[in-house]
Amino acid sequence: MLLAAQLALVLAEPRIKHFVVIYFENRAFDHFFGHQSSIPGIDRLKGNESNPKNLSDPSAGHITVFDGAPYIATSHPQHGYLPYQEKFDIQGPYPHGTPRMDGFVATEAKYSQNATKVDFVMQGFSDGDLPISATLAKEFAVFDHWYAAFPGPSWPNHMMSISATSNGDTQTGDGYQCQKSKAYPQKTIFDSLLEAGHEYARIYNDSAIELYIESFNKPAAKARTQNMDRFFSDAAKGTLPALTWIAPRQGVNTSLGAWGGPNSDHPNCCDVALGERLRKDVYEALRAGPGWNETALLFTWDDPGGFFDHVPPPMSAPAPDEQPPCFCGKGEGGCKGSDPRGYNPYTRLGSRLPVVLASPWVKKGTVVGTPSEAHRPFADSQYDGTSIAATLKRLFGLPSFLTKRDAWAVPFDHLFEELDAPRSDAPMHLPPAPTPGRGGTPTSPWGTDCDDPTRRMRRSLAHFEAVLGEEAPPRLHACAAPFGEEAALWTSSCEAGTMQEATSWLGNATERWRRRA
Repeated sequence: MLLAAQLALVLAEPRIKHFVVIYFENRAFDHFFGHQSSIPGIDRLKGNESNPKNLSDPSAGHITVFDGAPYIATSHPQHGYLPYQEKFDIQGPYPHGTPRMDGFVATEAKYSQNATKVDFVMQGFSDGDLPISATLAKEFAVFDHWYAAFPGPSWPNHMMSISATSNGDTQTGDGYQCQKSKAYPQKTIFDSLLEAGHEYARIYNDSAIELYIESFNKPAAKARTQNMDRFFSDAAKGTLPALTWIAPRQGVNTSLGAWGGPNSDHPNCCDVALGERLRKDVYEALRAGPGWNETALLFTWDDPGGFFDHVPPPMSAPAPDEQPPCFCGKGEGGCKGSDPRGYNPYTRLGSRLPVVLASPWVKKGTVVGTPSEAHRPFADSQYDGTSIAATLKRLFGLPSFLTKRDAWAVPFDHLFEELDAPRSDAPMHLPPAPTPGRGGTPTSPWGTDCDDPTRRMRRSLAHFEAVLGEEAPPRLHACAAPFGEEAALWTSSCEAGTMQEATSWLGNATERWRRRA
């Protein structure tokens, strides 16, 4: 009887007590994994997929998918809300048209300053060029039908992953309800965990981000917003909280030399070799730690970054809440305008993302495709960015969903139930990360091809100036970009040589912000 009771107690213990997310930027599934023949069983490119150069003139020719993508992107695809819709080229009446996925090249040509150099949007990484990501995908699980939760850019997708709604936001840089500098007030998955008695850590590499969400500026969140030292310490000691959410480096760490540039994978300014190194370092820290057998690591990207993917995104999903989409419009106050085709962006999904899940409880070589009926909460449920919140609710017994969207999304905790015991064969070490600097023309000693603050850093400059009541040094202050100033980011620039200065100021500003009640 005692043995049976002990066995029942073991079976009742949750298998996953520590969940770690690394949230990267702007890469599509086909761009990342479409040419990786070394990953068996995934829905990848055949090699003959193409897009016309001109949608209205087929005789103008086509661009076929090709590999050889540089680690440092030479161009930055268009990925605002409207360009995304043109790239999808949705045919048919609202609300259930069919994305033809043939407008990527023509849209780049329309918006690009150099219409003759737009083929990069059809380019992906060659087989073998992503040794860390591919190894983790083969050793554990890769999702090949995980979609962006919002068919548009970064901010809405960040908020969908964190709070299962973007609360009206449709465009990066807009304030809540088009109110300049107004933060978004919705509840987050971090709030839900804390209310249920679970701990979390929001980890930043150099300075805090996503401060356009109101609750992240409150004392409870500030106390749990810490740098990478906290993560590596927790991993080594086995003291990871329920959720650790890691934001990659947006600036530079000059002590790392060529490895010290931005490592979020965002096209131009970021070297994907550095993203590979971050994935390696985080995995190996977890694998070596005493808490590994109770840990899951998910790495995902916020949106596909405007790169081509051959799989049409689903056109059916529930709106998260009663908040309608908010199209701010340039120079206008309040939520004005709409999708030109009349499509509601909250009732459909964006393109596929290259999501990988690693845990000793995940079978080697798992490919997670279209969800089975047994795992779908609703007939049309899919894996998307809100699946993270849906899964955390189940893993940690949270009392309620955040919105209708995470209630609809397919959770993936079933992947942790397929083994009788944690695997002991998971690799302790991954292959070496690629050498930084391939492609592009690095112009700084830390291996990036830009030497002034990124757009995200410019917004961070303005945010910290506002909350701290102080100005950044003059040449940084001159290029700070507050909420609602997306257009200015394309026409104004920071002085060359200010990336290091901005990184230092933002890091110090983060510490001053954290100490404020």
